[in-house]
Amino acid sequence: MLFRSKRVKMENSYVVNSKGKAGGLALFWNEEVTLGNVYGTDWYIAAEVVDENNNDHWWMVGIYASTEESIRKQQWKEIEEKKREWGDKWILVGDFNDICSNGEKWGGRERAEGSFREFNRFISDNELVDIGYEGAPWTWSNTWEGQGAIKERLDRCLGSVGWVQQYEKAICEDRKSVV
Repeated sequence: MLFRSKRVKMENSYVVNSKGKAGGLALFWNEEVTLGNVYGTDWYIAAEVVDENNNDHWWMVGIYASTEESIRKQQWKEIEEKKREWGDKWILVGDFNDICSNGEKWGGRERAEGSFREFNRFISDNELVDIGYEGAPWTWSNTWEGQGAIKERLDRCLGSVGWVQQYEKAICEDRKSVV
């Protein structure tokens, strides 16, 4: 599907439509970026980025993981299978709908340490590196105020070792951070 928006001001796009009120993803890029293959599912868009400066290519995968733990576990398995296609340079960017520890959460009940196991195992088993980010520490909020307020860091950029070595000065900037 082709989508153009004057607000976004990008010439190219790849859109995965939402299913009812859930999901929906879009990738926009301008003429300064060269993409090879681009494809998507209902929860991710994978784009092969052609790096003309280094005569190389790498994969950017924008994700919107499920809020349901059992579905996320299947999504992590799918990433593990797809990474073979992407080679040694790829980065996952987006909403993982999970956190690595209680340090990435403010407010609400503290989670049991074991509840972080699957996400941390996914990161470790795939030798992914969190490249950090600039912006407010919380990327999601339940929008409540006072005692019921909860904020978490659900969005992140996780790069393969090969990607991080090639682009060691890269940063992830969250422009819609929750304050």
